[in-house]
Amino acid sequence: MKVLVLSGRFGMGHEMAANAICEQFRKIDEQAEIEKKDLLEELYPHISKFIFGGFRMMVEHCYGIYNFIYKMSGRKKCGQGERHSIKG
Repeated sequence: MKVLVLSGRFGMGHEMAANAICEQFRKIDEQAEIEKKDLLEELYPHISKFIFGGFRMMVEHCYGIYNFIYKMSGRKKCGQGERHSIKG
């Protein structure tokens, strides 16, 4: 069995979810060929590090803006008991 797991480096949650998916496939088939790739890095290799750097800078230094954008995306506000909370 061949498995391709696509993820993104936007927070550890995505990385942990991708790792969990890979682990489950390994449990199903120990001989499975499992490859985990970052979708943004694959699509835009020349600018992905700038996009990730901008995201990290916004989360670390402008977390109010991050929380606002997250809230506007239709999810609950970060910092109210959610696992996604950034400097709540």
